[in-house]
Amino acid sequence: MGSNFDKTGRWFVMLALVGTALIMGFNFYTAHHVSAVLPIVDGWAVWDRVLRLNAHEITWWDYLFNPHGAHLHSIVYLIAWWDYRFSGADQQLMQLFSFSAVALFAAAASWLMWKWGALQQKPLWLRVLACLATAALLTSVIDFETLLQPFQVVLSVSRFFYFALLAAIVIGLVYRKPVLYVLAIVVSMVAVSFHGSGYLFAGLVVVAHLILVRKPTAFITALLPLVAVFAFQKTFGNGGGELSQLDKILTPNAVLSFIRGASAYFSMPFRTLELLVGIPGIVLLGLVMMLMTVGLTLGALRAVLRRTYGLTLFGTKLSPAAVADRRIIAIAAMVFLTGLFLLLSAAAAAVFWIVRTAAAGSPPVHWMVLGSTRYTAYSTVAVVMLLGYAMTFRKSVWIIGIAVASVALVVIALWPATHINKIYPGDDDLNRAAAALSVGISPLYKEAEAVWPMAEKDWYWSTHLPKAIVQLRLEQKSAWKDIPPLGAIVDGPLTPLPVALVHVRTLDRLPQRCGLGATLPAVPSQSSASAIVALVSGSREVVGYAARMRREFEPNTRRIDGFVVCEAGKIADSSLYMAGLPSRWHGGTGIMETLGSAANITDVTWLNGVAKGWSGFFVESTPEALKAYASGTMLRMPDGQLKVVTRTSESGAYLNVFLDGPPIDGNVNGYPYRMQRVR
Repeated sequence: MGSNFDKTGRWFVMLALVGTALIMGFNFYTAHHVSAVLPIVDGWAVWDRVLRLNAHEITWWDYLFNPHGAHLHSIVYLIAWWDYRFSGADQQLMQLFSFSAVALFAAAASWLMWKWGALQQKPLWLRVLACLATAALLTSVIDFETLLQPFQVVLSVSRFFYFALLAAIVIGLVYRKPVLYVLAIVVSMVAVSFHGSGYLFAGLVVVAHLILVRKPTAFITALLPLVAVFAFQKTFGNGGGELSQLDKILTPNAVLSFIRGASAYFSMPFRTLELLVGIPGIVLLGLVMMLMTVGLTLGALRAVLRRTYGLTLFGTKLSPAAVADRRIIAIAAMVFLTGLFLLLSAAAAAVFWIVRTAAAGSPPVHWMVLGSTRYTAYSTVAVVMLLGYAMTFRKSVWIIGIAVASVALVVIALWPATHINKIYPGDDDLNRAAAALSVGISPLYKEAEAVWPMAEKDWYWSTHLPKAIVQLRLEQKSAWKDIPPLGAIVDGPLTPLPVALVHVRTLDRLPQRCGLGATLPAVPSQSSASAIVALVSGSREVVGYAARMRREFEPNTRRIDGFVVCEAGKIADSSLYMAGLPSRWHGGTGIMETLGSAANITDVTWLNGVAKGWSGFFVESTPEALKAYASGTMLRMPDGQLKVVTRTSESGAYLNVFLDGPPIDGNVNGYPYRMQRVR
């Protein structure tokens, strides 16, 4: 009988392992399948800093530890540098790190759920269901930002480290393991810089000591992570940020918004139910989840305090009762710290959006929280924790309820992956933007604004975003690793683009670029994923690019939306073809056009035609010069700097050209050295 039980148990273990792996693999495959090659918003801020590091404008210390906005984000900058160096800035390495961190976190949580079920003497089949629900929740594609935007490796890696380090500190304190404890504290002093929630993590390290030890000397080490995070912020930060405006939450309306925002935070894992119960129902469900988390957190604190009397740091002998309760103390302490982490995170999210939406006419706070899917990364942990708590009940009705809940959670968590084509258009939008950028359309124009909506209204990014994109195009990195430049000759296979199905449209402010659209019959053997294709003339020359949209509502057709080089609204070659990417190619005119040099004049004001007192130069005023140096034009100076023309002014026979940034050096940028204009 014992042998049969062991054999059955092994089968259930195998079922849990295989099921967990399949669920995680399915979610990761779906996420990778719809991830675009271009970053969005924050991702460009990362590449901008990478390029500034390469140009020696900042030091390695500034690169890693200068806050990203108002928050420390060192881990994403470290991984991004590796991605740039070893993967061509295509974000594949960033996504690999992100998926690995999510997978490790989900696997660890599933394993703990299995062990917890065994401790609670639950049947094997129920433990399998609970493990599957845990894995599905923690890898659900409903968290678009964490799984589909490689930049959010900052969140996935920091989450893994923070919970792992809290567990190590708790185990070190409760089981008196000094080596593990010291190592965890040392790593924590660096990990606090990984993410903006490093402040919360550092505070929880102090709280862990408050509830687990009574020896005053222990608090010397307890404070080290907190001291480290303040030191990083003080040394490298510039102050300010949204959380410096907390006076905006001290109003009656803000209190209600706070409750709704925090409730929305806890409702994130259930966003798929919005079609059934609407946003009010989702927020109400989140409120229930939040209150249950509060209750569980307080109950865990009570359990810890009841059992830790007499428990001190290393070296003090514990009473027999305390020794027997070590496991319970460690579990209760982790539940309390996890619950407190989640509650503080929800409060921080609500405050953040109260400050951000303080202006009249802004959307409600809970709408903004619901729109920030990255909060799912932490709020799903609350669901897993409550599922674990339900496993402590022993009546048959609870067993059935846990089973039904586990199955329902698996369905809710996997639904986004099975319907991703209908609920996530981001890859189509970014691939269309990549096509626009590749023909030289500015990211500040509506055709390419998907990479950073409304960037033109930001004083910094209105110049630095175009520069970062041009630099990556010049270095053939990011999406441009595999995109041939305009004028290149494609050697690979081509697919005809029927002229009768093609619609060409003119673009505002872009007389030499046209939009192109077509609806083509679907090819069954072709991947259903969104992709970028090169548009090629009859002579196999690249004349444009397009996004081949995902097959979704009309499975028998594929829509093409892109941009081509044109003149007066007409394409030079009536025969067009599509080349799938990556494709073999050679040659190409590149993205730079060589211009003349600054004027050959040196005096008190000018050095080789370059202004000494302001950023700019002057040339002879001709119709060609007025066109070449028009406001908004990007130039590559002889020393390699990228500069944007901010304005021009005519002075007699000469044209003064004003550039962004500080003055440039006339010795290396003036006459006779020639400039280049970005096409």
